[in-house]
Amino acid sequence: IGALSAHLAGQCVGDNWDKRLDNFAPNAIAGQPEKIREWAIDFMKTTARAAQLLGVKVVTCFLGSPIWAMWYSFPQTTPEMVDEGFPTLGLNFDPSHLFWQGVNPAVFLRDFADRIYHVHMKDVKINRDDRAGILGSHIEFGDTRRGWNFVSLGHGDVDFDAIIRELNQM
Repeated sequence: IGALSAHLAGQCVGDNWDKRLDNFAPNAIAGQPEKIREWAIDFMKTTARAAQLLGVKVVTCFLGSPIWAMWYSFPQTTPEMVDEGFPTLGLNFDPSHLFWQGVNPAVFLRDFADRIYHVHMKDVKINRDDRAGILGSHIEFGDTRRGWNFVSLGHGDVDFDAIIRELNQM
């Protein structure tokens, strides 16, 4: 096992609560932000203990953050604000999310090589048909009207040859 994942619980640790987080936690604590956070913290601790018992050194997750709202470009977020929010965390490199947002995954690897703790190989197919925007809107994954969709590795638009070359240089 290369890594354990705790994405949904992890999101509940640092995010400012809204009702979408209720979908990630047990039904019995829906609508109770502090109980959701307590549950999520306990879940993450249990995941870390499981990783230790299995000899796994990486736990990937969405850790949520009260600064997520600062990632949008206005009002401007300074590099110092981002550094304050993530002083010790590494990145779970996922080229599919970078690619559909117009970021070159290979260049991203070069720029953040010292922050990459895990690699999650996932592919994406872009559908630029002049009808669908690049944002997913509220259309379900898999719907061909979306501007992008996750697909099986090697069946999308991500340049995995360039990514592997970058990873080999790290």
